[in-house]
Amino acid sequence: MYSLFVPKCRSAVKFGRPIPCSDIVNERGGNLLIVQGVGQAPSLGGGILVKRWATGPNKGQPKPGTVIQGMLDRGAMELRDDGGHWLRAKFTEAGFAAQRLMAKDARILPPGDWKNLIAEIRTA
Repeated sequence: MYSLFVPKCRSAVKFGRPIPCSDIVNERGGNLLIVQGVGQAPSLGGGILVKRWATGPNKGQPKPGTVIQGMLDRGAMELRDDGGHWLRAKFTEAGFAAQRLMAKDARILPPGDWKNLIAEIRTA
């Protein structure tokens, strides 16, 4: 299982035709969206893939996006290295506590749309 967090999208293309974002993701408050992979439910426990710099003076160093960097700075996430090309940003206990608060508000995470994530947040 994997979860992919992306900034609010503008558009996407499938089979050469543009697809409105509302058909791809169910946009709810905040700056992050969770996009479900084909045939599987997203999992917070699997972490978020983070690139490394491939060249230049920062070669090999983490290259997190601005949203991930903000969560790292606040202590909501931590980077873990499994020895591969990608790093994984995983939620800390403080990050899961913030997620539990978000899960209590049905306006942020509607239970009908995100029941698998709400169940995972409550058990984490």
